[in-house]
Amino acid sequence: MEVTVIGHSVYTDNVTGDTYTVFDLECESENKKWIVQKRYSELLELHNKIKSLYGKITAIPFPEKYYISNFDSKKIMVRCGKLDAYLADLMRCAKHYPEVSAFFKVGSNYRNNMTVRDIIVTKEMLSIDDTE
Repeated sequence: MEVTVIGHSVYTDNVTGDTYTVFDLECESENKKWIVQKRYSELLELHNKIKSLYGKITAIPFPEKYYISNFDSKKIMVRCGKLDAYLADLMRCAKHYPEVSAFFKVGSNYRNNMTVRDIIVTKEMLSIDDTE
């Protein structure tokens, strides 16, 4: 399985008013592709779970948490790049671990009571052919 960060969205919870970033992850396995959305906290939880069960398995560190300016577009783009590198290394090392497979399976993301505040979409997500 391969996992690639292809974009992100900023969501606001309609109930709590909390705002957070969700990363759009393209997953590919056996010539099938799907997209899952995961928050930083969900990815960190997976990282910590894998680390506690199997020890340190990736050479690339998990991206650090931002405590100030979480929604700055430049910081988010830097985090996207770091997450992409980390996930590529994770999939190289641990793609057959059941926890990893379950985390990225089709339908593994669920958003409730959310509205999108800001969306960055890539050409790949929209399947735009700009050769016309």
